[in-house]
Amino acid sequence: MSTTNFCPMCNNLLYHKEDRENRILFNVCKYCHYKVEADNYCVYRMEIQHQPNERMQTLNDAATNPNLPRTKDIPCPKCNHKEVALLPSTSRREVGTNQSFACCNRNCGHRWTE
Repeated sequence: MSTTNFCPMCNNLLYHKEDRENRILFNVCKYCHYKVEADNYCVYRMEIQHQPNERMQTLNDAATNPNLPRTKDIPCPKCNHKEVALLPSTSRREVGTNQSFACCNRNCGHRWTE
């Protein structure tokens, strides 16, 4: 059974790093660079494959989400409300191409992409 190891210096997660030349596996902290030889050489790897049009996340209430960036420079094309939320890309296809918006007017909630 594999255990999750934490750095004794800064309490961050320790990651596996191999020394191929000496054939040794280490647990290493990415923050303070603490390093210790691993006591368990069993490493699991998980690969997640998504379809190109798969939705990566769903934002149901963009108007009330305080973590989304907002702007008052772009009016809603449906109700002309001045405040809109900028939505993150939700699929691999959208990354780096278009910007998606959601109207912050609770009675509207219109979403569009430019």
